[in-house]
Amino acid sequence: MRGFRLPRRPQAYAAGAAILATANVVEPTSNKPASSFYAPPPAASSKSPLYSPPQTEIILVDTPSALELKIGEYRRLVTGYFNQGHSQVQGVISKWIAIEQRVESRVKSFRSPDETMTPQILYIAIATLSSTLLSANVSRFAPRRFLLPPLAFATASYYWLPKTSTNVYEYGREWETPRMREIHDTAVAHTKMSLDMVRDKWRNATGSVGSTVESGVGYAQGATGLKIREAMGWGKHTAEDAKQKAEVLVAETKDKAIEVKDKVIAETKDKAKEVKDKVVETAKPEKAPVEKKDEPPKRQV
Repeated sequence: MRGFRLPRRPQAYAAGAAILATANVVEPTSNKPASSFYAPPPAASSKSPLYSPPQTEIILVDTPSALELKIGEYRRLVTGYFNQGHSQVQGVISKWIAIEQRVESRVKSFRSPDETMTPQILYIAIATLSSTLLSANVSRFAPRRFLLPPLAFATASYYWLPKTSTNVYEYGREWETPRMREIHDTAVAHTKMSLDMVRDKWRNATGSVGSTVESGVGYAQGATGLKIREAMGWGKHTAEDAKQKAEVLVAETKDKAIEVKDKVIAETKDKAKEVKDKVVETAKPEKAPVEKKDEPPKRQV
C-alpha cells in the first residue's frame, strides 16, 4: 500500500482547505439535517399506484362581457318590434282579404243567371266611351260633360242588362235615408209622368201626321184612280192592323166574359146557399112549449 503524500506547494494546500470547507457548510434555511454530505431525494416511481387518483373536475364559467349584454338587449328589443310590426301587417292583410271576399260575394249576387255578361259588358263600355268622347269634343258645358258619361252608362246597362241593373238599383236603395228615399221616389214619379206625357204627345203627333198623310193619299187615289195605297203597301198593313185590333178586342171580350161568368157563378152559389139555409130553418119542427105543473103549496111548520 502506497502512502499518502502531501503536495509541497502552498497553493495546493489552500485549494484543498477550500474544498473541505465547502463540503462541511450547510445552508441555514434548509430543513435538511446537518451532515458532511447531501443526499438527493429519491426519484418518483414510474409504476402506477393500485388505485387511480380522483380526477379533478374542471368547471368553465361563461361570463359575458358588458358589450355582449348590451348587444343581446338591443337584439331582443329589435326582435320584439319586428314581431309586433309583422303581426300588425298580417292583421291588415287579413282584413283586406275579408273585404275582398265580401265585395266579391256581393258582386256575384248582383249577376242574374238569365243574362250573359260577355258581349253586353263590351257594348256598355263602348257606349260609355263614345259618350265620353262626344261630350269632350262637342259640348263645352262642364256639367254636361260630367253627367253625360254616367247617364250613358246607366242607360246602356239598363238596356243590355236589365235584371242585373235592377239588382244594383235595389241594393243602392237600401243605403238611402228616409228623406233621400222620399226625394228619389218623387223624382222617379215625376220622370215617369214626363215620359208618359212625351210618349202620348209623340203618339198623337204621329197619329195626326199619319191620318193627314193617309187622307191626302186617299184623296189623290180617288182623284186619279191610281192604287197608291196598294203600291205603298198600306192596304196590307191596314188589314194586318185591323186583324190585330180584332184579336185584341176578342181577347179582351173573352176575358171580360170569363170575369162576368165567374162573378155570376159566385153570386149564384151565395144565393143558393142562403136559400138552402132558409129552407132548412123553415123545415125544422117547432118545439111545443113546456107546461108548468101547479105544485101544491108547501106547509110552513
